[in-house]
Amino acid sequence: MRKGSKKLKELNVEINQASRRKCRKINIFFLAILIGVIIIFIEYIVLTNRDMKATDKISKKTILYLEKNINNYENTVLNDRTNSLIVIQEKNTELNNALLRDGEFGIGELEDYIDDQHITGAMVIDNSLNVVMETNTDNKGYEYWYNLIHSEMVSDILKYHQKSYMTRIKRDGESYDFVACYCESSNGLVVIYNACDLAKTDNGYSLDSLFADCIIKMNGIIVVTDEDNIVASNSKRLRGLKTEMCYKIFNIDNLIELDKMIKLNTENKTWYGRGSEINGYRVFAFFNEKKVFETRRIVIFYSLVIFLIFLLLLSIIYYLIANNNLAQLKEYQKQLYKSMEQEKRANSAKTDFLRRMSHDIRTPINGIRGMVEISRHNIGNEAKQIECLNKIMDASGFLLDLVNSVLDMNKLESGEIRLEEKSFDIKEIIDAIIPMLEIRASDCGISIDWGKNRKEHILVIGSPLHLQQILQNIISNAIKYNNENGMVKFERSIVYKDDKMVNVRFICEDTGIGMSKEFQRKAFEPFAQEDIPVRPKYTGTGLGLAIVKELVDQMNGTITFTSELGKGTKFIITIPFALNTSEETAKITDNISHYSINGAKILVVEDNAINMEIIEFLLENEGAIITKAINGKECVDIFNESETGEFDIILMDIMMPVMNGLDATRYIRKLERADSKTIPIIAMTANAYTDDIEISIKAGMNGHLSKPLNTTELKEIIGKYYCEMKESI
Repeated sequence: MRKGSKKLKELNVEINQASRRKCRKINIFFLAILIGVIIIFIEYIVLTNRDMKATDKISKKTILYLEKNINNYENTVLNDRTNSLIVIQEKNTELNNALLRDGEFGIGELEDYIDDQHITGAMVIDNSLNVVMETNTDNKGYEYWYNLIHSEMVSDILKYHQKSYMTRIKRDGESYDFVACYCESSNGLVVIYNACDLAKTDNGYSLDSLFADCIIKMNGIIVVTDEDNIVASNSKRLRGLKTEMCYKIFNIDNLIELDKMIKLNTENKTWYGRGSEINGYRVFAFFNEKKVFETRRIVIFYSLVIFLIFLLLLSIIYYLIANNNLAQLKEYQKQLYKSMEQEKRANSAKTDFLRRMSHDIRTPINGIRGMVEISRHNIGNEAKQIECLNKIMDASGFLLDLVNSVLDMNKLESGEIRLEEKSFDIKEIIDAIIPMLEIRASDCGISIDWGKNRKEHILVIGSPLHLQQILQNIISNAIKYNNENGMVKFERSIVYKDDKMVNVRFICEDTGIGMSKEFQRKAFEPFAQEDIPVRPKYTGTGLGLAIVKELVDQMNGTITFTSELGKGTKFIITIPFALNTSEETAKITDNISHYSINGAKILVVEDNAINMEIIEFLLENEGAIITKAINGKECVDIFNESETGEFDIILMDIMMPVMNGLDATRYIRKLERADSKTIPIIAMTANAYTDDIEISIKAGMNGHLSKPLNTTELKEIIGKYYCEMKESI
């Protein structure tokens, strides 16, 4: 919106300047214009001086106002600090008495005491200044306060039992009330400390509240800073910022001099400001140039109006010339208003997106953490452990789908997704999604009819990954929004075919909850979700259909649907494909090859310890022998120092410190070794888009595995290269 407002102001200035330019072209008005300019210049000098003096006076009063209020606040804070230390002292005495009364007073009683008294921490220390027992709520105990406890001020209490020590201390950006007294029961010390909030007093009275709603003449901005932060301001935009940000915003190199107003030039605005230092605070008063010279601007404006009217009376015949540019500028203004409205809607959509993401990400994470907690309490109960693990997999699967959906939608909207042009069999695409969808349907009590034509081979050229994504999203929705013991019917048919092209139709029909008429109008909009009485456990963000629609459109296909609330939904997708007529088409096989990686020597390159542990387990569980490297540089060194043929395969992460996977691959391929050009290097990365795969292939990699790793896929791709290598020997 700021950009739109700025453009609008520039447009209005341009319109005014266009009007003035007409007068300057006429030589007859030269003398009149010269006189007018001289008058306006004199007005400018006089009014500038007047406005500067007025602003200087207001800025002085503002600084005095700040000083008065800060002094009042400091007095209040001092009283609050004294009261707080007295309360902590009383609690220390009470704890000391409790230790004397109860000979069995232990750590449990100490924990109960700090909990009841809302204290951050407490310690009982012997006469050697060693801790007897302690407890705290901030994980900062005896070692944190060691130097203070051993200081002369505190240790002297052991010599002079009537002496006590209490102070408010600031450490590591936090403030504490600290009290130490003699402890008769341990012949040592009792120490109590409590974290305190210096931003406000006990009654909620804070420095920020003094100036939050303060209105200064000329809409002035007041700022109070300490060494690090802005602690008070009447500008919501500045509250809570770092002091250095204030200096950056107003282009302040050093503290503004007292009793001297300085002009501050920023990127977009000019300010006049004054500063001072009061009780350790740096205070500033800033005034926008527009407000400072408002009187000057108004007077000069009316002077110009009078002057222009005078010129108009002298030369009315000269002002009949039409201004074509003005009409264009007004049209631009109209378009600008429209652009501002679009920007406003975009901001609203962004806010809604963040709200949805916050909810939909937290939901499965909460499920995962909850199941882990339940699992911890049921160690030894194998059935419960398996149940928890299954639910963790469900929740993490949803979270992965959610992230993939958001990334896919972003790629689609930005035009970054590129469709592939490769040969594939539509039957194999359907066969690939059946196992996962059957499991999901079985868990929900849903049956799927895959149709009689699904085993028919159709060899085409297109983007198999995106076709699989379309079918998977549509059928997943049919399962997710179905009724208990419901039915999903899937059909695939050819609606048109010639020598070069084939139109394939996919129909997915369910007996689920259906969609209302109102929701059907926005079903393909991103983040669209219908409010239904009973929702599935994880509903997603409403991106599935939007992604399907975008992909179908990019593939020059069509998607339509019919739906009735309470009865179900029927989707019809038609996509054109080029027929694969190449004689080099790979042989069609109905059986999936299974490879063994037992005995394979694999160099695994992964910088994340958890990911390395997972990969190590998956590979060693299949009988592989692995060597580990934590970055590309270490991988290159290990490979370079190894014997030729010592490693069969390299699994390479892409994003790593020191040297990334792409650079490491390029380096290995350039080595003068017999196996540097032939050893299979397989990428492991969370980036699974076509362009990411192409980049890894260009770097010299042979294959690509997407994270999170799928055990079957990992075994198949490694086994494939391992078996090919053994056959070539």
